[in-house]
Amino acid sequence: MALAFAVSTSASARTPTNAGLHTGLPELQVDGLRDDDARALLDSVLPGPVHPRVRDAIVAEARGNPLAVMELPRGESEIRKG
Repeated sequence: MALAFAVSTSASARTPTNAGLHTGLPELQVDGLRDDDARALLDSVLPGPVHPRVRDAIVAEARGNPLAVMELPRGESEIRKG
């Protein structure tokens, strides 16, 4: 059994050296969360209510990345603890 995993974030990541390396392998494009889904995820990890502008700022900063949606509020609370 073998598992191949590759990530390419841009066309510039494909060089002549590795151009044919993954030819024929199936691809799955994973898109980021939509804003409404990111807000729902954020609400599920927050301990209490948050001002809508703060929530929108976190969602915008996360840019659809679910891990960032969950971690950005934790970083903010650590800063406040200080």
